[in-house]
Amino acid sequence: MVDSPTTTVRQRPEQARSKLRVEQVLDAARELIAERGIDPTTITAIADRAGMAVTALYRYFPNKVAIIRELAVQTFEHDGRAVVAPILSTDAPVEDLVRQGVVGYWQLNQQEPFRRNLRIAVQADAELAALDAEDNRLNAELLGRHVAGLTGCDLRAMQEVMMLTLSLLDGLIQVTTHMPEAEVPGVLDTFVQMVTGEVLRHAPTS
Repeated sequence: MVDSPTTTVRQRPEQARSKLRVEQVLDAARELIAERGIDPTTITAIADRAGMAVTALYRYFPNKVAIIRELAVQTFEHDGRAVVAPILSTDAPVEDLVRQGVVGYWQLNQQEPFRRNLRIAVQADAELAALDAEDNRLNAELLGRHVAGLTGCDLRAMQEVMMLTLSLLDGLIQVTTHMPEAEVPGVLDTFVQMVTGEVLRHAPTS
């Protein structure tokens, strides 16, 4: 990933105290974005929530865009560790793998409500949208290779299925956010069955 000079952390902290301060800023931004959304969350509000002066915050981030970008990149990386990596480490049946990934991603969004508003910001920013697309592409390649190895399906077809699945996941999160809680499990299961069916459609016949 290439850092834009206007949207990156001013200095990567090396000392423990500086790292703590950066995390305080990011934690404050997460809380405020979850509560208010992206636009109403200001640099001043983030600094206040983090318990520091605005001038101190500027030592690490040149503007709010840089904070949003850092949150987005950290979120992409966390998704890889929390959702993708566990799938790659198991040889469970395809439906179980799909369910693990779908439910795991849904749970992350439930546990971290700032993600929904962050997603809006990512899609509205060309640089962040490009980073998101590249992250999806890399994860689709990894997942597609793993599923193809388990099923004997064509590699390219599996990578395409995984790319489409990853692209649709955020829409699934959006849909379930606005429906009665009791209906969510059924919608998640329908999505899992759709993806599983598409994978198995490409499975070689004996």
